[in-house]
Amino acid sequence: SVTGKLKVVPAKGVMDWKMNRALEWIRENNILETPLETFLKLAAAAPDLAYAELASIGNAVHQWRELWFNNWIDTGEPDVPSVIDPRPEVIAACGAIARCMVDTGALPLACELKLTSSRLGIGGTLDDLWLVPVRQPDQSIVWETWLVDLKTSASVDNKLSFYLQV
Repeated sequence: SVTGKLKVVPAKGVMDWKMNRALEWIRENNILETPLETFLKLAAAAPDLAYAELASIGNAVHQWRELWFNNWIDTGEPDVPSVIDPRPEVIAACGAIARCMVDTGALPLACELKLTSSRLGIGGTLDDLWLVPVRQPDQSIVWETWLVDLKTSASVDNKLSFYLQV
């Protein structure tokens, strides 16, 4: 993702989240049973471990969606694949994507689309490009093209970084 590659997120939101994870770790572990230096190193590492788990969940969801959408684009068949990953967060996120596609009637046009601007000298990856039917006030349907950036980090306390990319 662009966020992951460029590390473009508001510093305060990330720092608050990291501090909360470290404090959570301290609350859950007994400082009296561990030498202070070891305890501090473990507490400092807690946010990175928590972030790695969140990233792992996001990667699993993105991979499932990419497999599904690419198959759908190639075959024209919208068959939803089974979710192999047993983590509840992954199952829930994949289910939400499937429900969104059904509820909106969207059709995937591209998945993990590489975009660049030679004029600006930047590039990145767009998660999805969808064609979505939108009912108008006169009940007619107009098809819109939507640029979709999938967010799977609902556990992160500060959501400001989500809006940076929009």
